[in-house]
Amino acid sequence: AAYTASARGTAAAVARLCRSAGPEAAARRADEEAASHLERALAALDRLAPDPALRAGVLAKLGEARMRAGEVAGGRAALAAGGR
Repeated sequence: AAYTASARGTAAAVARLCRSAGPEAAARRADEEAASHLERALAALDRLAPDPALRAGVLAKLGEARMRAGEVAGGRAALAAGGR
């Protein structure tokens, strides 16, 4: 049980850090870096209790970052998965 709680805490921290790092990278126009951070945030969110609104928001940011990086198909896929 302690391991599970610890893993959840780590996943939450990773998700939080990557969610904030993604937009910061996007603001610098480092769109590939932003997409990478947001992909890690999604992977961390997969280890936590489902939060559809949070996941949709991260997917939207990921889709936008991928589109700006020239990954049109990946951007559209992320946006569609996020409900946009």
